[in-house]
Amino acid sequence: VNILDTIFLSKVWGVPIFIGILLLVFYITFGPIGNALKDVFSYLIQDLIGGTIYEFLQDNEFNYVLTDFIYKGLICGVGGILSFLPQIVLLFFFLSLLEESGYLSRLAFLFEDILNKIGLSGKSLFTLIMSCGCSTIAMLTARNINDNNIKQKTMMLAPYMCCSAKLPIFIILTSTFFDGNYLLIFAMYLLSIIVTTIVAYILNKKMPMESNTFMLEFPRYRIPSIPKMLKFIYSNSMIFLTKIGSVLLIFSLVFYFLNTYDFNLIHIDLGGVSIMQRICEVIAPIFTPLGFGEWGVVSALVSGIVAKEIIVGTIATINGVGGMDIASSIMDTTSLVHFDTSSALSFMAFALLYIPCLSSISVMIKQLGKKSTCKALCIQFCTAYLVSLLIYWSYRLLDWRIIFIVILFAIICGLILLGHNKSKKCSHCCSHCESCYLKK
Repeated sequence: VNILDTIFLSKVWGVPIFIGILLLVFYITFGPIGNALKDVFSYLIQDLIGGTIYEFLQDNEFNYVLTDFIYKGLICGVGGILSFLPQIVLLFFFLSLLEESGYLSRLAFLFEDILNKIGLSGKSLFTLIMSCGCSTIAMLTARNINDNNIKQKTMMLAPYMCCSAKLPIFIILTSTFFDGNYLLIFAMYLLSIIVTTIVAYILNKKMPMESNTFMLEFPRYRIPSIPKMLKFIYSNSMIFLTKIGSVLLIFSLVFYFLNTYDFNLIHIDLGGVSIMQRICEVIAPIFTPLGFGEWGVVSALVSGIVAKEIIVGTIATINGVGGMDIASSIMDTTSLVHFDTSSALSFMAFALLYIPCLSSISVMIKQLGKKSTCKALCIQFCTAYLVSLLIYWSYRLLDWRIIFIVILFAIICGLILLGHNKSKKCSHCCSHCESCYLKK
């Protein structure tokens, strides 16, 4: 055990090893294996089942409005998101594997010095990592943090992390404009880490730590328990499916109505402009400097405030497509929602960082209060806007691979430097430590 901890918790090799593990996870999840599973699941859900239902409704001449809603609102919207379930399950599998093996808890120790310098504690890391599953649930774990300022900052930072609901956005845009390169999805996670670190450092100036006490008991390294892993995967996957079956289903109906009828409740096929288009045309110019100033894209972002899972479904509904046609539709400049490579990258960054879903906002209000929540939402929107603006215009001058390599190198060097303890004292003992096995 001591040998393993000496390697995994090394101030020099610990961080590169952690990043290497993440790269392997992303290669399997979003590389050939994950993409193959997604394609099979997409064919089953949308083309085979959804297509059969749509053909049945058309052949039996069902009501046009009902048929249109089932196809655009359910098959295209809900079915489009379900196709990403295999990759989300894979990600939960690796997260549970790291937790059950005992490695995940040790990351809190590895990053304690780094987190202290930006005003967080090792306990914050667990909340931030759990945000990769669901930021709403992750924020509830922050209640166990004793320091009130650290707890508030951790909850404000959790929505910056890439939760599972954002993955369908990255997968569809990456597969369409960047040949499905999993490194770009990995870069989105790195971007969330960079932004979280910078914002935490700024917040620490206004909300310094009240104490610097950190206690952690390491579990033994162990062979992961298959039943526990399956329970973890099942519970988190059910959270994802529950959102699709409840929130997403309801708002698919709402957004279908807003995108299909005008203010006079006349179907837009008979002439006129939809309610959603009227509203989003007013907001859209704000996003023009980011490369996506069209009302259709803004409509998807507005729907994402309800739940990030809805964004891909809203795009499919607005473009009136489903299955593999989503990718081709967003490349078509005649579609209501379309991108090019630079605007797609900018949109990914904005969707990663902007206002969280309503369930997360409700938790923030209960834990932080309305005033602090409004402040946090304003910070998140402004941060997302500035980062997206920087990425959009940087990409037009540089290749994204160069940007990725520079960011990765900067993160590794920065984490090593921040984690380096210049004092001869053990940062976890407050005195000269002779017994700590890491010093032996």
